[in-house]
Amino acid sequence: MALKSLLPPNSNNRNIKTLTPMVAQERIEELGQSVGYQIRLEKKLPRDTASICFCTTGVVLKKMEDDPSLSRVSHLIIDEIHERAIPSDFLITLLKEVLKKRTNLKVILMSATLNAEEFSKYFDNCPHICIPGFTFPVEQYFLEDVLQVTKFKFFSDRSKKYFKYVRQQSEEELEFDKYILPQIKMKAFEKQYDKEVYEQLCNSESEKLNLNLVLALLVKICQKDGMAILIFVPGLTDISDLNKSIKNSNLFDPNKYLIIPLHSKMPTVDQKQIFNPAPHGKRKIIISTNIAETSITIDDVTHVIDCGKIKMSDFDVTTNTETLKTRWVSVANADQRKGRAGRVQAGICYHLFSTYRKKRLDLYQKPEILRTRLDGTILQAKILQLGKVNQFFPKLMNPPSAESLSLALDLLKRLNALDESENLTPLGYHLAKLPMSPQIGKMVLFGAIFSCLDPILSIATSLDFKDAFQIPLGKEKQADAKKRELGKGFMSDHIVLHIVMEKYEKMNNPSFCYDYFLSSYTLKLLKKLKEQFMGYLLELKFVSDLNPKNIINNVNSGNISLVKAVVCAGLFPNVAIAKHDRRGIVRHLHSPDRQTRYEFHLKSILTVNQPFPSPLVVYYTKVKTSKEYIHDATMIYPLPLIFFGDQYKAIRESDNFFITVSNYLRFSSNFFTYQLITELRNRMNWFLEYKITSPGVVDWTNPSDNLNILQAVVELITAEDIGEIDSFDDEDTYDLI
Repeated sequence: MALKSLLPPNSNNRNIKTLTPMVAQERIEELGQSVGYQIRLEKKLPRDTASICFCTTGVVLKKMEDDPSLSRVSHLIIDEIHERAIPSDFLITLLKEVLKKRTNLKVILMSATLNAEEFSKYFDNCPHICIPGFTFPVEQYFLEDVLQVTKFKFFSDRSKKYFKYVRQQSEEELEFDKYILPQIKMKAFEKQYDKEVYEQLCNSESEKLNLNLVLALLVKICQKDGMAILIFVPGLTDISDLNKSIKNSNLFDPNKYLIIPLHSKMPTVDQKQIFNPAPHGKRKIIISTNIAETSITIDDVTHVIDCGKIKMSDFDVTTNTETLKTRWVSVANADQRKGRAGRVQAGICYHLFSTYRKKRLDLYQKPEILRTRLDGTILQAKILQLGKVNQFFPKLMNPPSAESLSLALDLLKRLNALDESENLTPLGYHLAKLPMSPQIGKMVLFGAIFSCLDPILSIATSLDFKDAFQIPLGKEKQADAKKRELGKGFMSDHIVLHIVMEKYEKMNNPSFCYDYFLSSYTLKLLKKLKEQFMGYLLELKFVSDLNPKNIINNVNSGNISLVKAVVCAGLFPNVAIAKHDRRGIVRHLHSPDRQTRYEFHLKSILTVNQPFPSPLVVYYTKVKTSKEYIHDATMIYPLPLIFFGDQYKAIRESDNFFITVSNYLRFSSNFFTYQLITELRNRMNWFLEYKITSPGVVDWTNPSDNLNILQAVVELITAEDIGEIDSFDDEDTYDLI
């Protein structure tokens, strides 16, 4: 039997590639004998029996599609299980069922901060073992200690206190008034700290992130010699603001201090300094988000400042929107941050929240399955033949709500991935086999059928993984300008992603990445991902080889109008309507039913004041922070929506002709266009359904009746996009029901 070891779901692929050769070396053998690995874009498998394979959770789930009982695995070790990512939660639920049939399978769950009792209970009170490890001692100080030392005073505005009772208080403010404030007032009688400290703790501003307090504490720490200082803040804006404050302060001589911001969107070349010892006579100050909690290790840190806040994504089922809010860390987060200070010697951790607030912290953050969309997870359950949603998902350790499951099912039905009985359709089967979200998967399949695959793959990989744009501190405006330059005239963030990859692959010049603030490392990964996606398409028989640039897959790749239409086909029903002023400049956007208002996020090239020839927009990412922001968008004309949207109806009212899509979008038309579009759509849908059911490469160089239908659709979409036809009456085109 093969002995296989599983690394954590969020493990850095580099860590796996680094660790595996070390294990092989310790066994005095070459990699690929008894030790191997498999990650998303690469593998070096060990021999079939008596071997160890390091891999990610996604790899194991993929294996279970063909071998549900993992019959060739004797031992499964899952590390960092406390992170509660969807793949790991999904896997342990499957393993619980597998263990009922395979009593000889040994499953070991590991974590440094695991809630062992909860997992033990889930696995029918299985035994759990605590193995103490050596760590250097870390002194902990809390907000009251920091205030005592720094004498810092929070801003207090009397008008704010008045308005607190006029406006609705937030949940955190109510919690502070009800639970924390009474404890502080009671403790004040013990006089453990100065009277002024208790006064400051009673100020609700003490519960908010205050970068001036961080700066004051930093000054105190730097009065004594020491090694590197690691500061945890919630997000990129906080990193930028604190970085500016430190550099603008005359207390931090650049000859004595090396300030290093750490964020996934910042240039990796600059961040390499994090792991190197500071130059002689300098002290490192690292400003980071929670990425430095577990994902990376900085050996020379002895002081940690924990601001106590974290940016956490969530999913609001009432508005069907992802949210990104700053909230309190969990106890597990705080412990991880503290541990960063004791890697090489004794250290100190300053938590910028009070001991009273600590008592109110959650032990762990909410599991990912309770705070994200579930459409992809449901498809995975379907491909594993786990039955109806209401049969499998209640078996999870923390089952998601019925509302979030219902929203995901509704989307999958609108995408035609599931039928009304929750069965996989032929399209749904293909989408479940692709390692990407269902909407991105549909876009890729349509890109193959319409022979514009290479640009669609560039867009799909960037949306599914991440785009290559970086945000260098102090050069944000220049980076935005360069991004807009790439997208000039296209009215599409998605086309920018294609142009970036196209130029990178053609030029292969480091100066291009430097000039346009792009990560060459990310672009290399995206290129590999495109090749991997081609492998999946080859397995599904939608392409004939692994070359994404093969001419047979790219007959229409130069037709940007079609590429935008295929993007629309995938992203639907994510549609927004732009509201213009008299000059055609967009003031805001709203949902098709007019119930929700959106804004373009600053990262979108569509934020620039410019006329919109069409108010129709499709998008992939919509996140609610202070407002609901659309992060990436493409302006489209009506025909892509009409050809690829759902709930299509052709209506004749006396001498007036209308087409409705998605129940809310209504387009008026002349009789000829009304007839032509209805006939073309019906025949196109028949052919698309046939190609999905019986996959094969569509040869655009070989004329046929079916190809003529697709070409007619492409010609209409292209002519509309470049302004050669006006299919609809301007006044009534976007008359919303």
